[in-house]
Amino acid sequence: MAGDLTDDTWQDLYDSIERVLPVRDTSTQRQELARLAQVYRHLDDGGRAGFLRRAAAHLGVDEDVARRAAEALLEDPSDPAAQVALRRALTPRFSDLLHLLTGLDGGVKLLVDLRADLRHLARGELPLVEAELDGHLATVFDVGLLELERITWGSPARLLEKLILYEAVHEMDGWEDLRDRLDADRRCFAFLHPAMPDEPVVFVEIALVAGPPTSLAELLDREAPTCDAEDADTAVFYSITSCQRGLAGIHLGTELIKTVVRELQRELPHLERFVTLSPIPTLRTAALDLDEATRAELDDRSWLDGDDSGVRDEVLAATARYLSTRVDGRVPDPVANFHLSNGALVDAVHWRANTEDYGLARSWGVMASYRYDPPAIAANAATYAAGGEVAVSEDVRALRGI
Repeated sequence: MAGDLTDDTWQDLYDSIERVLPVRDTSTQRQELARLAQVYRHLDDGGRAGFLRRAAAHLGVDEDVARRAAEALLEDPSDPAAQVALRRALTPRFSDLLHLLTGLDGGVKLLVDLRADLRHLARGELPLVEAELDGHLATVFDVGLLELERITWGSPARLLEKLILYEAVHEMDGWEDLRDRLDADRRCFAFLHPAMPDEPVVFVEIALVAGPPTSLAELLDREAPTCDAEDADTAVFYSITSCQRGLAGIHLGTELIKTVVRELQRELPHLERFVTLSPIPTLRTAALDLDEATRAELDDRSWLDGDDSGVRDEVLAATARYLSTRVDGRVPDPVANFHLSNGALVDAVHWRANTEDYGLARSWGVMASYRYDPPAIAANAATYAAGGEVAVSEDVRALRGI
């Protein structure tokens, strides 16, 4: 029944929702809602958008009930019963439906996908539905309910397949590439939800190396010798991927990094540095203080096989300024903003760090390192949130030239 949502199908679904909302028998609820979930999953984009709009219209707040509850509270604002009644009256029935769907087999994943559909198909149109769904999923995916799991070559194949599928920063070229990224000198950690055991929520890939790296090739070279984890002094977070589009804006990557730093400190207490090797996706399109001749030379890529001295220093200085200068309260690059919000500092800017086509296209091959110093993470995050000076290393401070 893939396709749009017909009037008859909607009426059938709505009738089942009306039957199930007042019922307190779990088995009856599950039977009715399982059918609703099946129908929704088989609708196309137009049908799903239609369902969301109709659900918002028919399962919202009862205005008459809300008005009477508000009037009762105004008569005696201190009356607990009136307070509870108003709160209940202002809760849309759509919220009750979300709670019931959560208990289905596959219900949590359904709600994640529902939010992805809402943001994609009707973003901004249904603010009450968005607010209820955002709040509900923020509770369901509270970090205290998630499980940290180290992913190894021995992890279930269905989970390993998802890493290849979801990797969004540095694409994996099949199983051998994945195997290399799970080698003895690598670590991969993911947050999993108990109701979605085969679906990583967010995962991070880490290289254990001696000394901080300056290029992506050092980390992704499958022919490079394996480093003994006991000889490593640096943990490099080189890829973090949020896997569920429906959880965009629920900042689980922040908690994952902090949790993984603690886990690595426990496993490998000799590690001295926790850094990233990160893309700067907005660099090439940013309003950098570079003249047109420099930009033209960068774009024609002749410096790749020749003398790059005419552009290197100027670009690195401009990049350092770009990554540490706020615009409207935050640094404009989203990756930089992510790490600074998490309590990192801008540690280094690397030339020729990613000379693959995609790296040159978005940042002329320049990458950045952000450093997480465990004792300073909380203070750095608080300073950044309060609008204070962006935390940078002495090297980056000198490079900025200001």
